[in-house]
Amino acid sequence: KWELIDSTFGSGSVDKKAFVKNFEPMFFSVPPEQMRFTHFPEDAKWQLLEKTITREDFDKQPLVQASLFKLGLSPASILKTTKSSSFGGFPEIFDVAKTKIKVVEVPLNAKLKSGQIYRIAIESPELSKVLILSNDKPQMNLQKQGISFTGQVRALSGTMLIAVQKPNQGNEFSFLLRYQVE
Repeated sequence: KWELIDSTFGSGSVDKKAFVKNFEPMFFSVPPEQMRFTHFPEDAKWQLLEKTITREDFDKQPLVQASLFKLGLSPASILKTTKSSSFGGFPEIFDVAKTKIKVVEVPLNAKLKSGQIYRIAIESPELSKVLILSNDKPQMNLQKQGISFTGQVRALSGTMLIAVQKPNQGNEFSFLLRYQVE
C-alpha cells in the first residue's frame, strides 16, 4: 500500500529568512483526496485517486490552505464548495495555537449573504465558549452540550467572526474564522 507524505511541509516553515521547526503530523500519510489540492505529480498514477485530475483542472483550483484540513473539514466538502457557482474564496482562517478544534458545519464561502441564517457546529474538548461577532460586537454564543457548540446565526452586513475561548481565559477570545457579509 502506498502512502503520500510531504516531509518538507511537515517539518516546519520559513518565517522571513529563517526556518522555523514545527512538526505537523497532518503531512504524513496524507489522504490522496486531500493531497490533490496542493500537489500535482508528473505521473498521474501517483495521485492515487480513482479518478485522476488533469494539470489544467489542478491549476484552476483555488488555493486550499492546510488549515482547512486541520479543522477537520473533509476533502469532499471542500471540493463541493469550490465547484459552486457562488464560491468566492474560503473564509480567513486563524490558527488557534495548540487547541484541538473540529469544524462540523460552517459556511465555507468567504462571502455570506446578509439576512441569511447559517448553521455553525464546532467540537472541542478544550473550549469553554464559541462566540459569533458581527462588526466587532458580540452577536451570540453558541450553545454548549458536552464538547459540541452549535447554533444558527443570521448574518449581518459587514464582518462576521467566529471566536473561541479556552477555560480560565477571562474575556480573552481567539479568532477562528472571518467572513465578509454583503
